[in-house]
Formats: sequence, C-alpha cells, structure tokens
Amino acid sequence: MYVRADGPVRAPADLRGRRVGVPEWIQTAGVYARGILQNAYGVGLRDVEWVQGGLNQAGREELAAPKLPDGVSIRPEQERTCGCPGP
Repeated sequence: MYVRADGPVRAPADLRGRRVGVPEWIQTAGVYARGILQNAYGVGLRDVEWVQGGLNQAGREELAAPKLPDGVSIRPEQERTCGCPGP
C-alpha cells in the first residue's frame, strides 16, 4: 500500500472513511490487503470508499465482474490513475 508522505494517513486505521484505489477488486494482492486491513486492523470493507482504476495509465477494467458483499461498492475511475507513485 502507498500513502502520501505529506498526507494524514499514518496507520491502517486512518483509512476509515477515506478513498482507496485498487487496480482490480479480484486481484490477489488486493484480496490479501483487504483481509489484513479487516482482520489485523479492524478496517472493514464498508469503512472505505473503494475506487478501481489503472496504475500507469488511466482506466482499467476488471477481467471478471466481482461479486461484492452487501453494503460494499467500488466506483470505476476512467479518467485518472489510482494515484500510485511511478518509478
């Protein structure tokens, strides 16, 4: 996970109520990260605003439509990247 060095997120719990970008909901790394957030840090899936988008270029589509738990949504972002730092 990447966060802005000059931003307010200092610990995983600080992600509650914030927007988190992912390249694909069903991507293995994201599945593990969400599990760790939920099980180790108590940040539930419903506690975050999920945004799906590209990493190095804007737009990205899921390979398969995810089945999301009740109360969880993911907003596609076609105009910007997820905000991950480049090389």
